[in-house]
Amino acid sequence: MRTITTLLFGIQCLAPAAAQRSIIIYEGLFSGAQATVHGNWNAVGPNAIWNDRIGSIRVPEGQRAILYEDIGFQGRSIEIDRDWDASGDQRAWAGRISSIRVVQGPQLLSFLFSAYTRWGGNSGRWERSQDLRITSAGEFHWGNTRLHAVRIDPDMTFHWSMEDGNATNGCIRFVEDRLSGWVQHPGEGPLDFQGEFLGVRGSAEPRSSRF
Repeated sequence: MRTITTLLFGIQCLAPAAAQRSIIIYEGLFSGAQATVHGNWNAVGPNAIWNDRIGSIRVPEGQRAILYEDIGFQGRSIEIDRDWDASGDQRAWAGRISSIRVVQGPQLLSFLFSAYTRWGGNSGRWERSQDLRITSAGEFHWGNTRLHAVRIDPDMTFHWSMEDGNATNGCIRFVEDRLSGWVQHPGEGPLDFQGEFLGVRGSAEPRSSRF
């Protein structure tokens, strides 16, 4: 399907710039330690080190964010729609941000594929697995889990590794509107993989990330 291939090629080109469309938090005045915020964010878990440490924030054009004093989008808040730093009349916010809610962003399109893996080699059985979702922001999701550090080759083959924090290894190629390749779960050998295009889903809601 030419439309899918064209858009996926666009994702291949634009994915490295995805971070530029995301909010970036800094410890200092747009300097020092930094992290990318892809959506609604709390200073908990791996992000706990950022609790009460944010000194400035870069906000891409077309996005707005609400900064909260407490975790869980609670307490005092301030809304920003451009680059911001905790200085001048915003000095009281220095080291006081614990959660961020993204309230506006570009429309996100998701390309959905059904997924099947074959157990037992060439004569084995095919089983339905979690759907694969690829977004127009260049994100790859296996079911509800985002795949990290997905690498895309010029021939539209993408692959990922458990070494990058994923639950599986995988190498899958687009052939017209289908997917073909292999995936490997911990303790298992590579399993044949096939995927069929299910459709495109659009959403104007803010993207959210689980941390």
